[in-house]
Amino acid sequence: MLRRDYLERMIEQFSQSLETARLKEERGAYSGAIDDLARALSRALNLSPHTLLSLNPSSLLTMVTLSQISAEHAVYLSFLLYRMAQIEEEAERESARLRYAQAQAISEHYGFSLGENPFT
Repeated sequence: MLRRDYLERMIEQFSQSLETARLKEERGAYSGAIDDLARALSRALNLSPHTLLSLNPSSLLTMVTLSQISAEHAVYLSFLLYRMAQIEEEAERESARLRYAQAQAISEHYGFSLGENPFT
């Protein structure tokens, strides 16, 4: 029951972060959108945003698995990284490739498609 409550809260926070990021992205405030998504991810993994965003895909996957993240939870993490990569790409940031690779590592490990939207 506690795990289910935690998952529901996390999903709600991710959903709110995605909506806030979408609105900022529409206004061209790419840095703000990326920061919002980074904070949501860092809360979920209990890592600083800077640490989270600097990890190579393999190291991030290790952190996710050590955190005992379920596949149900991981699909949300991967999707937020995927959206962050899209925004970084739109902002012409080199970090977009790393973000796509991070999202890909999680999605491959847990067996779902890159960019799979769990919110629909």
